[in-house]
Amino acid sequence: METYQLKQDITVLYMQAASFPMGVEKAFKELESKVADHTDRLLFGISRPDESGQIIYKAALKEAFDGEGAKLGCGIMMIKKGPYLCEKLPDWKSNKMQIGPTFMKLLADPRMDNSTYCYEWYNGDEMMCMILLKPGSVPEEINELPF
Repeated sequence: METYQLKQDITVLYMQAASFPMGVEKAFKELESKVADHTDRLLFGISRPDESGQIIYKAALKEAFDGEGAKLGCGIMMIKKGPYLCEKLPDWKSNKMQIGPTFMKLLADPRMDNSTYCYEWYNGDEMMCMILLKPGSVPEEINELPF
């Protein structure tokens, strides 16, 4: 695990999956069908459990301009700037079963900000699993996220 700094908030537009994990791929396809120029944008998966423990999952893209999500009929939310505990998963598509245990390891860290979401940043064949850390719990050595 490594710690990274997200220097600025990121506004994303999203489509919520009807179910998890079965509806995730459909949510991404639906999002891509609404956004014509999606290939060069930051792509995220955003999740957290609801009050009953069911995982709510959102397929998300960085908003290209203010109001884009509303214009396209998508949900809008903010990925908060700050320190993130991260784990890279190279070639994640060949072993999707590693995603859950990786997040469980991240979520067990006592520095986690419990008010936030779990984030997946998709960068080609690599995925970075990310959780926001509490303010004041940042180690001295921190990398900068490339976006």
